[in-house]
Amino acid sequence: MLIKTRLLPPQQKPGPGSEIDWGHPLSRGLVGCWLFNEGAGLRVRDMVAGEFGAVQPGASVASNRLSLDGIAGYVACGTKVYPWLSGAFSVDARFQLGVPTSDQAPLLSITASDHGIFPAYTAQRRNLLYLGAGNYRYWSQSPINLLDGKTHLGTWVCAGPLQADIAESVMYADGQRQDVFSTQQTTPRASITKLWIGRYNIYYFPGVIEHLRIYARALTPDEVRWLHAEPYAMIRPAGPMRRYFTVTALDQVFRLREQPQRFRLKELGPRFRFREKRP
Repeated sequence: MLIKTRLLPPQQKPGPGSEIDWGHPLSRGLVGCWLFNEGAGLRVRDMVAGEFGAVQPGASVASNRLSLDGIAGYVACGTKVYPWLSGAFSVDARFQLGVPTSDQAPLLSITASDHGIFPAYTAQRRNLLYLGAGNYRYWSQSPINLLDGKTHLGTWVCAGPLQADIAESVMYADGQRQDVFSTQQTTPRASITKLWIGRYNIYYFPGVIEHLRIYARALTPDEVRWLHAEPYAMIRPAGPMRRYFTVTALDQVFRLREQPQRFRLKELGPRFRFREKRP
């Protein structure tokens, strides 16, 4: 029998005032987290650093997500050194890609050194992890097609700081590993100074982004699948908390609300005995 605990139903995004649960396994190595849940406004908050990015014209925050017009809208997150991208890192984002207005749809970019992540790139609309000119990897839109107009979770994992590590990088879509199309390795990775969400150079992301997270480590396949199933498991909502449990027994799934000191054993029958097990 397995019991997994969480603070909210699995796909529900916490509202304003929520914070990161640093005791949760999925918060380990987290260095950037944007939920875009501030309501209407011109700033979005990085929950890790506590800093605010500036929402530019053509972008807006509403209904717990960032909307981008693909023409001029993006979020400028400031100019500073990001030493965490000098090693292994992972980027995890839930988004819906609209119709690209050009051959590039940048989800995230580090502009000073030409680093970026693109769910759609070139006329063939490949997925791309770009770590400097001549150092990148393409993935096909398979087995998951991110260009079908639906909301997807994309996860890009780079295993290390060296030029050769691009050949070990992995992309997942909705928790499934995507097929590699091609890899190029000719230049080393450069330093990091400026972070943009939804823009690279003169190119802009068309669509909506529900959340964006950056880890200073390589996520494991099990963690990627966990993030797909429970994308906000590591977020602690504001206000009074109620834990939800998923209880699996005898090939059936029961969902129970936590009760003080006891569970609803009557609903499961007297022969069931279980304890809480954190994922």
